[in-house]
Amino acid sequence: MLLQQPIMPVIVKIVNKPTPEVGVADILLEAIGLVGLLLLGAALFGLLLGGALIWFKFKRPGAREGKPAASDYGFRLSSIAQAATFTTERTEKA
Repeated sequence: MLLQQPIMPVIVKIVNKPTPEVGVADILLEAIGLVGLLLLGAALFGLLLGGALIWFKFKRPGAREGKPAASDYGFRLSSIAQAATFTTERTEKA
């Protein structure tokens, strides 16, 4: 037992797998996928917002009683146009 050989440690080096090459086509496909995802998200957001606005229009007070909506009153631009022609006629006569 006195003549045992010394224990030599075994060194094991773990080598990582090589990373795959990334080409131009891979980058383009990922970019197109990202843009498509953003477009899909924007479309869904637009549909949800549009649906919420339509729902809000029908749920406002007076919507079912036949009262016109605030947008039905208009800006009364015809009276403004008549006033503008009246002032230009006055200035031309003077």
